Amino acid sequence: MQMLHKFIISSILILLMSVGTAKAIPLDSSEIEVDMSTISASDGGNASSPQPAPVNMAAVTEPTETEIAVPQPTPAPIAPAKVNIVQPAVTTPYNTASPELSATVPSTPNVTSIAQPSAPAMPVAGPPGAPGTPGPAAPFKQSGYVEAGGDFSAVTHDYGNWYGEYVKGEIQTDPNNRWNAELLNLTAFRQTGVYGAIGNTHDFNEDWFSNINIGGSEGGLYLPRYRVDAFLNRKWLEDRQLITTIGFGDYKAMDVHNDQSIFFGATYYFPELWVVQGGIRFNNSHPGGVNSNSQFVAVTEGEQKKHLVTLRYGWGEEAYQIIGPGQALSDFNSQTISLEWRQWLNDDWGFDARGEQYHNPNYDRTGINLGIFKDF
Repeated sequence: MQMLHKFIISSILILLMSVGTAKAIPLDSSEIEVDMSTISASDGGNASSPQPAPVNMAAVTEPTETEIAVPQPTPAPIAPAKVNIVQPAVTTPYNTASPELSATVPSTPNVTSIAQPSAPAMPVAGPPGAPGTPGPAAPFKQSGYVEAGGDFSAVTHDYGNWYGEYVKGEIQTDPNNRWNAELLNLTAFRQTGVYGAIGNTHDFNEDWFSNINIGGSEGGLYLPRYRVDAFLNRKWLEDRQLITTIGFGDYKAMDVHNDQSIFFGATYYFPELWVVQGGIRFNNSHPGGVNSNSQFVAVTEGEQKKHLVTLRYGWGEEAYQIIGPGQALSDFNSQTISLEWRQWLNDDWGFDARGEQYHNPNYDRTGINLGIFKDF
């Protein structure tokens, strides 16, 4: 596994270096970037996970926010040509079974919460432009973003406060592929660990696209030894403003626990800069074959290159939540509510602020995440 961890972290560093040296090119109006920080989980246990990214550390196992939908710019009256999927992939090192640890991390500009490693945000891609007379295809322009920030969360009942730092980014390497990477350093339950993830969003055609995220960690029993999340998405209706998603996840904890999950979700883009999203995750934890489900709903208002505000609520069951060596919380319900604000200060620079409140019968966690990003 150490070889896997080194490979993942090396891939992340190489991707981030390529992002940092890429030529800054303003996003084409036809490229819709979506924030995927909407898959979330719980604080550290294994329960059905609801979220996601960008790197979101606000919660370790909260009802997974599988996907925070990010509103897209108002569809331009162009031919229904293929639309580049700009979804920052956010991979969160949270236990799928545990909503708290699987907070959503941004994924385009996505809300990142450090107190909670970002969970694979539910893949979301904006619908193509409104029907019209096909025009000449615009030349491909490389695009993406880099973001860095920190997070702090106050935790009750002497479980120890959370804090951490993250760096993440994504880059569109060709019309059909967008890559994302994330590196997170997090202290939670008085343990410190490092989590790294890399992912890809692939556009098969105008209607179908996929998202795959792979991550692993060193240190911190609340982080996954490894996790793999894959989503397949389909666009529907005349303007393709409805997107349905099915996903599968495999999560291996630092101890004997292992989880497999299946996710179903949907995202709808309204004409007036509003996006609604919802999903449910069915999770099975071993040993014991314990089933736990979690769900979430989210609404986003705003426009790329201006501002995006997302309100999300997740709730569900958690099969277990690792809090230390030989220590775990098990079989409980939890709820998470978060508000994220992503604001552009000009065409390239902006900030991302996110507040989150998590509750389970054992403790409460209230956190804030602040980050600065640069588009290119």
